[in-house]
Amino acid sequence: MKVALLLLVLTLLVVLLPLLPAFREWWKPTDVTPLPIDETDALEPEYLARRFSGLLAPALEHGLIALGGVPLVHLPASAVHAPWPLNAQEVRTGRTRRIWHTEGDCVLPERLHCLAEMSARGALRTSAGRTYRALLSGTQLSLAPRTRIIRWAHAHSLSIGDHCQAGRSVWRKVCSGTRSAAPGGHRVPCRWRRCGAGTAISSATAMSRWARAAKPRAACGRAVR
Repeated sequence: MKVALLLLVLTLLVVLLPLLPAFREWWKPTDVTPLPIDETDALEPEYLARRFSGLLAPALEHGLIALGGVPLVHLPASAVHAPWPLNAQEVRTGRTRRIWHTEGDCVLPERLHCLAEMSARGALRTSAGRTYRALLSGTQLSLAPRTRIIRWAHAHSLSIGDHCQAGRSVWRKVCSGTRSAAPGGHRVPCRWRRCGAGTAISSATAMSRWARAAKPRAACGRAVR
């Protein structure tokens, strides 16, 4: 009888001992904080834009000149009528690795690849054939023909030029549930991976609106030494 009881106790110990950490966690949870989402693994443009905005806003408020170790340039709304203050290296290479934010509308400089985030509180337009890391617009984002986006783009509305692309993926619409229109009802070829907008319009008409609006802003977007 004693041997049988001893065997029963030993069996219960063998079965329950590995479960003690689980019972302790159930009784007093220690892992209740949600795990952070790695920015490099997130595929949702809205999350990426919200995360970037959350970092950018306090940096602008405190007048910081860098964000996450990357130089930050804060331009006033009046900068839309003036050349961008590009440094000598940016002019020579045609590339900028600084984060740029404009308080108003913005036409990105011609002959300049932007390898950091570009942000505008107002409307934002790219230059044809240029490459951008990420684009954020507070109102409308207009992509000139052959624009390439490396990571993500986000805006309330989006107009797309011909042969734009973002990431390495199959041809498809910018976002599900958005509208995509082109002159004559033909689809304009664009390749996308991560892009978010409430309304997407792909047409030469939309780009011509920007061309007319940008005429008095001829100085904006020119590289200066």
